[in-house]
Amino acid sequence: MRSFLVAATVAGALWWGVVGVGRASDDPAAPPASCGELACRSNGLPFVTEAGGVTIMVGEAFSVELKIEGGKITGVVPRKTAGDLPNSLELEFTGDGGAMLSVQSHVDQGVKYDAFMKLSNGRLVATSSCPVMPKMGAFETWADNIVYLELRNFRFVSESGVMVCQ
Repeated sequence: MRSFLVAATVAGALWWGVVGVGRASDDPAAPPASCGELACRSNGLPFVTEAGGVTIMVGEAFSVELKIEGGKITGVVPRKTAGDLPNSLELEFTGDGGAMLSVQSHVDQGVKYDAFMKLSNGRLVATSSCPVMPKMGAFETWADNIVYLELRNFRFVSESGVMVCQ
């Protein structure tokens, strides 16, 4: 039994150490990469999902830096809200009898994303979202009791598609 416990402990240590479970560095005090510069949430919900989506809970405000390669958005990094961080979106999600997402763009092009709501009944439901115009702000509201939003598939939109909400 003792050799089994030792083997299990060694295997667990190797898995956590080698795989890193999303750690940004080899520093055990470093937050997982999904937290970026932000303190990780105590409930375990990542700021960036494995699929590259951004989650924001009611009462949170932070920036998302867009990683751009070849003219396309290839990833997102959560950051502390810092005003004019280039190629970023400032997000704030409030709720009191409804919910409102405020987005401020520091990007030279229109940005669109797909939005999903995690409702208080546990369901994750797709919802419409509007593109954010270059260097401008946008507000979206919902009457639903939302636990968090997940924003996925960040992409640039052409000038003709900037105001199409879907």
